[in-house]
Amino acid sequence: MFGRRIYLCAVFLLVPLGASSQVRVDTLLGRFAEGWREAWMEQLLADNGNDFRASIDGEALRVRSDNSASAIWRSVDYDGDSSVTLSWRWKIERTIHDNARERERAGDDFPARFFVVFEGTPFESRSRAIRYVWASTEPVGTSFINPHVNNVATVVLQSGDGLAGRWIGEDRDVVQDFTELYGRRPAVVTGVAIMADTDNTRTATVAWFDDVEASISRLPNDRH
Repeated sequence: MFGRRIYLCAVFLLVPLGASSQVRVDTLLGRFAEGWREAWMEQLLADNGNDFRASIDGEALRVRSDNSASAIWRSVDYDGDSSVTLSWRWKIERTIHDNARERERAGDDFPARFFVVFEGTPFESRSRAIRYVWASTEPVGTSFINPHVNNVATVVLQSGDGLAGRWIGEDRDVVQDFTELYGRRPAVVTGVAIMADTDNTRTATVAWFDDVEASISRLPNDRH
């Protein structure tokens, strides 16, 4: 990805001459012929689960949600004292029309969500999480606490149907986001999850995800 190459070059340019840095890039989702289902586990979050499968061309993950809610997730282990940037591409067929209650339990549905989990396994009470969402009506840049649990913060990255049907790339420094949202640096990044949900609004949506990567870097002067 062009944006990824720019990011990695910037990391190297920030290192003083004579210093060494460690940069690792992990591909977490992609190359669907290589057994992606074995790497990701599904978690049911409503009576009905979503349909996760490779797209027709085999190049992306397709998620159909029809009055349903479930996630696929995988564990990671990234030190919170490192710089951890997660990137992915996503697109949606359409938003959930007329859903103006996204901050409330009755409207807590999004056509696409990307979760990052800290300090525990996904969906357990002791963990902390950030869910990056494609919203229907909440403005881009908005952040708020999940109406169901207080250990999940929501950040709106995309909103509305203006970009529906187009691939959009995202890059987030998740350690920095956590620090800003929770007021402290996380101890560890422990998981990522992908989901869509329509169980509260009883609607149906389709989303696609691809090129999920983690870039982890530690500079010599990082805080310990």
